[in-house]
Amino acid sequence: MYPSPCQCHCIYCHVYETYDNVTPTSRTAEAYERLFGILERIKESGMLAPDFAWQVTCGEISIHPYKKRFLELIEGRPALFFTNGFRYDEGIAQHLHENPNSCLFLSIDAGIPETWHKVKGVNNFETVLSNLTKYYHRSAPGQIRLKYIVLPGINDTWEDYVSVVDIAKALKVQAIEISRDHVIKSSMSPKERITLVSAAAYLLALCQKNDIPVALFDLNYTLEEQEQMQQLAQEILERGLPD
Repeated sequence: MYPSPCQCHCIYCHVYETYDNVTPTSRTAEAYERLFGILERIKESGMLAPDFAWQVTCGEISIHPYKKRFLELIEGRPALFFTNGFRYDEGIAQHLHENPNSCLFLSIDAGIPETWHKVKGVNNFETVLSNLTKYYHRSAPGQIRLKYIVLPGINDTWEDYVSVVDIAKALKVQAIEISRDHVIKSSMSPKERITLVSAAAYLLALCQKNDIPVALFDLNYTLEEQEQMQQLAQEILERGLPD
């Protein structure tokens, strides 16, 4: 659904170039009204399953023109908030505080400011970390989840990996999801795939060494790639990682 505003200009994302992605028009406003009408009727009719959970993926929720209505819609139910962390939002923080099964999900993709700026196109890494810390203090351990899209030659440095693992430990994250650039997933050469899997294996090994839960999904890596990554990570751990 548009508008789906986001302040990031991630090097792997082109959604921000899409028409109507920031400012509502009469067409997009009408579409949203219909959407809310359907979802609110479902909620009021008691049709949601007892274990139902919302997923809020409408761009950056903290600046969304319908933020207040989204928060009202999901009130009282667990929700997964996708965010870039550029802003701290008290409404989202309050929801996390009141719903221990809710979670904040951020694609961090970097461990140091220089890499963050390179990947996200904005130089505000320390601000994002500060906002995540604020959310952490309003929630319980495990209510923050991080994603790391491994970009060989860009964010696969040892310095980035060590730092992001330290961040994950400080925030007591639910997990780090190791992902990839899906735009080029089907066009990668065998050599490029080996490079990617090898780079991801070092992050996996470092997470395992530090007891950080890791999420690997078939959507991100094939079963064969996951097996290769896990085997490489085991070999890396057996050889020994720097302290």
